[in-house]
Amino acid sequence: MKQPFTPHNLPIRDLQWDKLIKLVGEANSNLSKYNGALLNIINPSLLLTTFATKEAVLSTKIEGTQASFEEVLQKDSKKYNESKILDIEEIENCKKALEYGVAELKNKPLCLNLIKEMHSILLNSVRGHSKDRGNFRKIQNFIGFAGATIEQASYIPPSPDVMQNSLHEWEKYIHLESEEILIQLAIVHAQFETIHPFLDGNGRIGRILIPLFLYAKNYLSFPAFYMSEYLELHRSEYYDRLQKTRDINDWQGWIEFFLRGVIEQSKISYNRVQKVILLHKNIQNILPKITKSKYLPEIINIIFEKPILTAEDIMRRIPNIDNPTVLRILNKLSEPSKFELRKNIEADLFEEREWLSIEKSKRECSVLKKTEGSGRKPSSYEFVELLNIIENRV
Repeated sequence: MKQPFTPHNLPIRDLQWDKLIKLVGEANSNLSKYNGALLNIINPSLLLTTFATKEAVLSTKIEGTQASFEEVLQKDSKKYNESKILDIEEIENCKKALEYGVAELKNKPLCLNLIKEMHSILLNSVRGHSKDRGNFRKIQNFIGFAGATIEQASYIPPSPDVMQNSLHEWEKYIHLESEEILIQLAIVHAQFETIHPFLDGNGRIGRILIPLFLYAKNYLSFPAFYMSEYLELHRSEYYDRLQKTRDINDWQGWIEFFLRGVIEQSKISYNRVQKVILLHKNIQNILPKITKSKYLPEIINIIFEKPILTAEDIMRRIPNIDNPTVLRILNKLSEPSKFELRKNIEADLFEEREWLSIEKSKRECSVLKKTEGSGRKPSSYEFVELLNIIENRV
């Protein structure tokens, strides 16, 4: 039978820096460009809330959940597939754990206690809640196919006593200032997954640590760089590269894979942010031409934060607004209209693409797509253009 693994000492030595230096440079350059785009957002919460939800969907999908981004957003309108409620709750907890971690970094460093607190939120009232949530494991665990015994395990993490020592070494390594940050991040993530300190939820917590680490190191202005999109797309290689750090000490291969992921994901995230910024500018220009209301600025923010919403969502956010006013505005934004859009286009990125209705094409579009409610289900409104960006449909 396989024996529990003993994690490598940190920091990792004997890396081939001549093969990493180009990847490190390119990764730093692209991530810096993405960070610069975030700094151009007037209200970062417009993006951070929506992007965090998307990250939670993809991170939990790696672990086997099936609920989609849009189904999570539809929960309040009661239009989601009810068979996926457990998946949706896991996704929501993943987002809450991330948001809690971000908030707590204002008061404390990234540390083991904070990670346990996030884990408690992650597994609160969902599958795995009985697996000693919020505490590092006191018993042996293992990784294998469903129903496998420890004799059939593909990987056996360190025993609880070894695990404790490895965790404290790992925590010290997080705060090391002499390492190249992106290589340090790659090692931090892999070593956490190797230690596997919880009975459940290790993968999700390990991926939450990626934006938190970069934010805690003041590398990013906002904790909004997420890797799950890339890791889900390359899931087999992701697991294989992690396992090879244990089986054959191939940290070089893992770090190169991770840095390529940072490069690719930075480019995707940068393009997505630029599209959202442009869409936001155009919506600010369009909406006053469709309907008049002192509440429009707040409603614009809400539809960017929650691109599938109900009238009640707006009433919860805006004090003193009444239901008839909300419905009048939402229904007006759901009617086909013609707009003359300001052409604020980056030609190299958008190839002169224009958003929503274009006057010269004589098309009519609506800002929101309305789905009529029935019974206890209220009408819902979808901000389709934003959903298309988040879901990579444009």
